[in-house]
Amino acid sequence: VVLRDGTEQTIRVEDLKIGDVVLVHPSDRIPIDGFIRNGRTTVDQSPMTGESIPVEKQVGDSVLAGTLNQQGLIQVEVTRIAGETTLARMVRLVEHAQSERAASQQFTDW
Repeated sequence: VVLRDGTEQTIRVEDLKIGDVVLVHPSDRIPIDGFIRNGRTTVDQSPMTGESIPVEKQVGDSVLAGTLNQQGLIQVEVTRIAGETTLARMVRLVEHAQSERAASQQFTDW
């Protein structure tokens, strides 16, 4: 849900632009990288950082796509488009690593 022209609109993550403001409700995954423009919450960052304890976030703090908003309603200003989020970059790195197999691994498979 994005705030545009003072109204809430439901759009695809791929259609978000830098500077858009996204509403993230409690128990929702944060859809995009950005910073908190309004609100306060705790965020479960374990999918991205492995950190097991939720982190308190407030106005000005950065948040990452794929993490979980646990408590409060927050407004997140988009700082990266969908294909350039930290999560998207991690996926590309893993795909690249899987396609580039070590010589010893190729030999073992052979």
